[in-house]
Amino acid sequence: MRQLAPREKVVVGIGASALVLFVYAFGLLLPARRALTGAVSQQAQYREQLSEADRMYREAMAARGQIATLTEQSQSLMSPWPDVMSGMVGEIERLSKELGATVTSIRPGETESADGSLRQPATVKVEADLGKVVRLLYELEQPSRRLWVEGVEIASPRQADDKLTATVYVAAYSPLPESEAENAPA
Repeated sequence: MRQLAPREKVVVGIGASALVLFVYAFGLLLPARRALTGAVSQQAQYREQLSEADRMYREAMAARGQIATLTEQSQSLMSPWPDVMSGMVGEIERLSKELGATVTSIRPGETESADGSLRQPATVKVEADLGKVVRLLYELEQPSRRLWVEGVEIASPRQADDKLTATVYVAAYSPLPESEAENAPA
């Protein structure tokens, strides 16, 4: 093999260096750059997912607080009496006597399930002058009594000195028994 001239040695050296740089660039740097670009992209996705998870967590915590508040509020609307119907009848009779109205009948209705609670209606017939009927309706609706007036029918008196006859539709709500509450749809 013949000796290379100094100029040829420089060209071969530059070519070898270019080959090493080419192998280094395409064999190491470009794959590393692609991996780095992929890692940066994946990191951005993970940050986005983490941000979404954090937002969902905060919303879940807020929803738990709202559920607790709504549960507390709904419990405050439920009947305070262990036996709802007898408590309701007793409260209506006590209140009508206090106001000077005469209860002529109280007819319990059919208990039914209503949005996670039991609705216990009654139809109450009262005789009194208009002012006392209005006062009775007002007093029945007070939050502390936890009774709900769902309708009223007032019949005018037959004679001028007769009292009005009012039919008042009242309901009280109580929580579902635990066995029914577990089976109730959410």
